[in-house]
Amino acid sequence: PVTSPVAADMGVGRLLAESWAPALVEEPLLRGALPALAAPVVGWWGAALLAAPVGALLHPVPSVPVLASIGLELVLQAGLAVVARFAGVGGAVLARGTCEALVRRASFPVGSEWDRVALLGVAVGTILLLWPRRRE
Repeated sequence: PVTSPVAADMGVGRLLAESWAPALVEEPLLRGALPALAAPVVGWWGAALLAAPVGALLHPVPSVPVLASIGLELVLQAGLAVVARFAGVGGAVLARGTCEALVRRASFPVGSEWDRVALLGVAVGTILLLWPRRRE
């Protein structure tokens, strides 16, 4: 029998939350705590490059060959390190949440309600990334 691509208890709010959960949990650790601990030894960029493979190992894609999955995730993690360098940890969180919302859209059911969920994640991330920061 044909089944729904998502579980019956999956709702719009849950999918949106799952899109932003990795950003809110992992990015402060990978772009904030780990570089802060390693930067005195290897410098900021060395610490960022140390955090990239750690982040890549957290998310292998099961349907893709492992090396390709880790390589793609390594590119994403390196990009997030660049964002963190210029926009801070908060910028990396927003960039990651936006990226997750786009990537997870393919797993949402077809329909305008689900399109709005994906676009809401992208819109929130984009607005907050471009929001002017106060200079002190």
